[in-house]
Amino acid sequence: MSSLKALQKLKAENNLVDSIRDQLDATVKLHWVKAHVGVAGNEAADKAAKLASAKDQVNVHLGVPTSSFKTKLKKMVLEAWQSRWDDEEERRGRFTLTSFQR
Repeated sequence: MSSLKALQKLKAENNLVDSIRDQLDATVKLHWVKAHVGVAGNEAADKAAKLASAKDQVNVHLGVPTSSFKTKLKKMVLEAWQSRWDDEEERRGRFTLTSFQR
């Protein structure tokens, strides 16, 4: 529960919390479960957590959902197009004239 509280705080107290926040998006929901006993699948999660806590290093990788990747990519493409459009404003008319000669 303390991990969830750390993520909820306005100002992070360490870099790990910031790193986790950067990797989360609206498709990820985090919930605190009071007890793992008797809840399907939670015993396995509890066992995996205990094994992970015994490791010297913990590898955290939260993959970026496809929808988030597509949204970011569309935004980047639109920004690049807009920048090119703005930069070439003076040359736009010449392209039209050379493409459609009389």
